[in-house]
Amino acid sequence: KQRWYLRADFKLAFVAKKLNTNTVYLSSYFNNTRKQTFSSYVQELRVQFVLSELKNNPQFRRYSLQAIAGEIGYKNAVTFVSVFKKATGITPVFYIRELNKKDSQTVDNH
Repeated sequence: KQRWYLRADFKLAFVAKKLNTNTVYLSSYFNNTRKQTFSSYVQELRVQFVLSELKNNPQFRRYSLQAIAGEIGYKNAVTFVSVFKKATGITPVFYIRELNKKDSQTVDNH
């Protein structure tokens, strides 16, 4: 249940050490088996986590982009926004705005 992938130091070398293997083998595993790089896999996990948190936890939407970035292992908001937009096609700010709109419409309709 530990979400190691949210740590800033969650790098290939960190994982290889935890699994008692080497970085060459682990990198090869991701490239050949998952058909993606380790880095892109971690980015995918982080974006999925953020999407879920934003959708299910309105309080999380109040965090600054820098705070969200820090929560998922990025040192700065620019990297987070870039990764998020590449994965989803939209910015986190737009996504949050749409979620908030949807929530307020749901409240208005009840």
